[in-house]
Parts: sequence; C-alpha cells; structure tokens
Amino acid sequence: MDFTEVVGRIKNKTIEKDGHWLFQGTRPKGYGQIRFQGKMVNIHRLSAACYLGLDMDDRTKQANHKIECRHKNCWNPEHLYIGTESENKADRFHKDEEHLGNQYTRATHCIHGHEFTEENTYDYGHGRKCRQCEKDRYNASRGR
Repeated sequence: MDFTEVVGRIKNKTIEKDGHWLFQGTRPKGYGQIRFQGKMVNIHRLSAACYLGLDMDDRTKQANHKIECRHKNCWNPEHLYIGTESENKADRFHKDEEHLGNQYTRATHCIHGHEFTEENTYDYGHGRKCRQCEKDRYNASRGR
C-alpha cells in the first residue's frame, strides 16, 4: 500500500473542523491510528511522512503537533512539524494548564535535587521519575 491509498482511507474517516483534520477511526490515547505496511501507525506520523518528508524508518525524528493544535487526532500537515521527543516535551510546557499535567510537570529537578534530563528521567506517559532516585532506592533496599 502506498501513501495515496492510505491517505484515501484516512480521509474517509476524517471530519474537518476549524482547519483541523480530525480522524474519527481508531484512537488509542487520543492519537488516530491505521494499519500501514502490516503495523499500526499514528495518523499524524503518516501525514508528516506523506506531506512533510518524514522518514518513517528514522525513529529519532517524530511528527509533533504545533503548540496551536490541541487535537491529538489532527493530521493536517500545517499543524505538524518534524521534530524530536525533547522538542515535543518542551512544547507541552507552553500549552495551557489543562494540558500540563500536575503541579510537578514544570519541575526541573526531583525532590532530591537531581536534574530532570533526558538521561536521568523515566517518562511513563502520565508522569516521570528520576532514574537516580530509583537507582538509590533499589540499592538501599539491597543494603548497598
């Protein structure tokens, strides 16, 4: 299946509202998904590949929604950009309060003073943990 065929399938399950292309099909965690080349793929990633030139095999790059677009199921390429996970996380800080998570989302350090860096942070979807604290807790439980 090529992009033309899959885009046609996506369009059949899309409504347009205020410039957003909102996919109405399968939406785990709010992100539209469709089967493409034997696996489930996020709609906005396919859109970025088709319209913006995203390399589907390059897992270091992702399709990010621009700050102005608050719809996870939107696949309008004008509302997307090719970026990194770090850029996507930074964008979340600029969105309004209902999308910021809890009061700790803007914290730059854990409660023990370790910095939340990409290497030291375990992001589990609805929150994050300090890897150093987890390691310290594990070692303490083993008497180390």
